[in-house]
Parts: sequence; structure tokens; C-alpha cells
Amino acid sequence: MKKSILNIILTLSVVMGLSSCLKDDPNFDASKSPKVVGFKNVNGIASPTSSSIPLFEVAFDILPEVEFDVPIAYSGTGNAPNDITMDVQVSEAAVTAYNEEHEEAFTVMPSSVYTIESNTVVIKKGERVGYLKVKFNTEQFDLNEELALGLTIVSSSSASISQNYKSAIYRVSPKNTWDGVYEVTGSYTDLANAAFSGIYPYTKMYLITTSANQVYAYNAEYGLNGFVFYTGTGLSYYGNWTPEFKIEGENVVDVTNAFGQGAGNRAGRLEASGVNTFKEVDGTLVMEVKYVMVQSGSDRCVFTETWKKVGVRP
Repeated sequence: MKKSILNIILTLSVVMGLSSCLKDDPNFDASKSPKVVGFKNVNGIASPTSSSIPLFEVAFDILPEVEFDVPIAYSGTGNAPNDITMDVQVSEAAVTAYNEEHEEAFTVMPSSVYTIESNTVVIKKGERVGYLKVKFNTEQFDLNEELALGLTIVSSSSASISQNYKSAIYRVSPKNTWDGVYEVTGSYTDLANAAFSGIYPYTKMYLITTSANQVYAYNAEYGLNGFVFYTGTGLSYYGNWTPEFKIEGENVVDVTNAFGQGAGNRAGRLEASGVNTFKEVDGTLVMEVKYVMVQSGSDRCVFTETWKKVGVRP
């Protein structure tokens, strides 16, 4: 704690020192600061910090038409001094480059599932952000594909184009009925190590759409696909394992490993003795489920959980 406070004091001292230098420098002209445009962050950057192209992830309900305003920001002293007009184009090359750089397998979004109102984006004088208006037909998305839309700023009328944010990738996901943010309570037992225990409740769990009636678990609190548990001395998680639930009507009918059955010698199995329902209770979606993580052919972990929906996923 003392070290943190010291760092804050040192940082403030440096900033104040720089401010004083700028203020006292008679040659400093704020109007000559660089004027730059680039894609603005959406829900935080999902790509590694070292990535040459930023990746943003957005999700929408499954509908014939949903709107997405892609923000492009002006970076300079104050607001835009005049209208800044930009030409923004779809870039399949950006998606290909991202896949190669990070060994990903995003599919270039087919033009049949989206429309762009205009490729011209204007940041108005006195403002800092302009928008590329895109409409998606998420009903036509192939839920077995990870669709990505690549965009590039081709030209700008009166500001430089950021080299780091000249292009961007948007991973667009549809959301089925069960997709959302959940609080999870319950219990779990590791049959191979009784010292391991769950840290329920998990207050920020996502269920993410993989098909019209399937979702997989993502721990947004810890930022990973996996079940986080206490070993007795610290926190850990099971690699190559997170459950994927299949729902039919109001029943959970199957649980598998979202990484693939057998990935890391781990698979999922629904335990028939559980309640295994997913339905509305007093207006709130609730899943009560019992399932097993199977490792190398034997039951390793047993989970008995209640998932209560508390919000929509960003």
C-alpha cells in the first residue's frame, strides 16, 4: 500500500513538473498539437496489447436488423476545429492479417449479413467523435463461425490517421435467449483432491451463445474460460475446460466441454440426478443444473449450481 501511495505521489510530481514547464515555455503553442483520427475503443480492446490491429467484441440479439454505430475519434487539443471527413472501407485484408498475427481463425463477415449506410464519416466541427453506421442481420449469422468485420480508414480530409488505430477488427456475436450475465451459487467437489473448493458465489459469469440453443460459460470476473477454485493456498483453474449447456424448452439436456469433448483429456457430462432446468422464475431466467467434468475417462469434478440472470452481456 505504501509503495502504491509513493508511486501516485511521484506520478503527480512528474505531471505537475511537466505542466509547469509547458506553462512557462513561451514557445509552446497548443494549437500546433498533432491532430489525429482513429477507431475508438468499444467495450475495451479484446486483442493483446502488442497487436498491430485492435480487436473489439460486440454482441447483439438475434434479429433481422440490429444497428451498430462504429465510433471514430478525433485526438487533438480541444474538439475538432473544423469538419473532418473520412473514407472508411471494409478490409478483408485486416482480418487476414489479424488471423496470421495471432493464429486465429476468424471468418470474414459475408456482405449478405450487413449493410453500411455510407462509407463517409464526418466528425463535425466542435465535436470529437463521428460514426460509421452499420446494420447486421444476426438472424442470418452462421453460429458455427466466428464472424469478424474488418474496417480501415482510407483517407481523412484534415487530420492525420492514427497508425495504431487506422484499422480495426469487430468480432460480432449473436445472442440467444439464454445469453447474458449471471450470478452463480452452488457447490463443487473435486473427487481427486478434496482440498479444492469453489469460491461461490461467482458474481460475473457470462453465458455466451454458440448456437440457437447452446451457451458456454465464461468467467468475466477473472477474464478466462475456466472454473476458478481455491486450492487451499491460492486460486487456480482447470485448463481446457469450461461447460457448454444445451437447452430444449425449459430443460438442460446436455453438458459438454466447450473446448471440445476430450480436449486436454477433459469432457463434460450432464448428471441425471440434477434438477436440470432453465426457466423463468418470478420473471428472471434461472438455470438449476448438475454436471460432471470427466477426466481421462473418469469422473473428476461434480458441480451442482444455480445460475440466475442479472443482466445482458456487453
